[in-house]
Amino acid sequence: MRLGDICKAKVVEVMTDNSLILSFNGKLLRVVNKTGVSHKMDDFVSLQVSKVLPLEFKLLHIKTI
Repeated sequence: MRLGDICKAKVVEVMTDNSLILSFNGKLLRVVNKTGVSHKMDDFVSLQVSKVLPLEFKLLHIKTI
């Protein structure tokens, strides 16, 4: 993955602290939702690579289908 790449991940769980558990490439990621957009299970969200080593993502505010 390269800096700025955008990919999709599926919401597996919405936590009470507004963080999300996402399924991405067979792995689970926990991300903090600072977008102000609410999500629910089975939504797909967009992530942008914000750092390559170690790999970090930024949750984008756009829901994807």
